[in-house]
Amino acid sequence: MAYGSICTIISIIYLVYNLIHILYSHIKYEKLILAIKIFIQAFVIIVFIIYIVYSITILKAYILSLKGNQNLNHFKGILMDNDLANRISIMDEYLLEKEKEGKTVYILDSMSAIFTIPMDRYYKNYDIFDIGNFGGRGEDGIIEDLKNTDNLLVLIRKDGIPKNWQHPYKITDYAIENFEKIEEIDIYDVYKK
Repeated sequence: MAYGSICTIISIIYLVYNLIHILYSHIKYEKLILAIKIFIQAFVIIVFIIYIVYSITILKAYILSLKGNQNLNHFKGILMDNDLANRISIMDEYLLEKEKEGKTVYILDSMSAIFTIPMDRYYKNYDIFDIGNFGGRGEDGIIEDLKNTDNLLVLIRKDGIPKNWQHPYKITDYAIENFEKIEEIDIYDVYKK
């Protein structure tokens, strides 16, 4: 996009230079100044109109996106892709279903808070699942918590789907090695302790 803009700007400068050169050679100085003023005013008005049209299209996209997430608690008025809103709804239904079955479900992913916020849930150390957010016991403390939690399900991003650069692989590797994979939901593999 930047290269296209540069070419356009250079072309406009070249055209303006040629126009001024032609006008200067055929028109008196006063008329040239008047022509330049008119050209600049017209150019500014055209740019202003383009920005208005662009702003209207952005506003339209914003309004349409609000329709997709109006049923998500705490997300009303936030610009959100409809696919993400659907993913949140699917995950929340799954989490609530497993909760009714008496399961404790942790999403071992940095995106976990986006799924638990609409449900008014907070899982300390799991909602912002990044290295450095686990308190004094660190990753070993989380692994110990997983060992001591009964009826546990953990959701881990499937292989091939990129993880956050601060993803604590030590914890997810422990879960993959020690728990049984039972199913998949959306972008996650589900492991049972």
